[in-house]
Amino acid sequence: MAGADEAAMDRQQVTLVRIDEATARLRFKLPLCAAPATGRQWAWHVLDIRLPATVDNDAVLHTPTLRPTCTGRIVVGLPRSRPAPALKATSHTVGTEAGGTDGESDSASG
Repeated sequence: MAGADEAAMDRQQVTLVRIDEATARLRFKLPLCAAPATGRQWAWHVLDIRLPATVDNDAVLHTPTLRPTCTGRIVVGLPRSRPAPALKATSHTVGTEAGGTDGESDSASG
């Protein structure tokens, strides 16, 4: 399943593609300085994310949150959703009771 998510950023800054059942590839653009003034002051980075076994193969991956730790590792908060199963269409009849309208009987009163 290959796809990209444009949640917090657009495709100019981040893409997320599922490589295989256990890996997703995050490609994102970060500034190379504190106040980038030109496009040359930005660089693309690639991070392969190892997906835990709890992420189903049909899960839709969304743009993650990256948090650096004091040990130099990156913690990835990866939101995901599962496609809703297609529901079988069922039908019912809306109408009146036999012989009358809106639940009234055939017989005339009075």
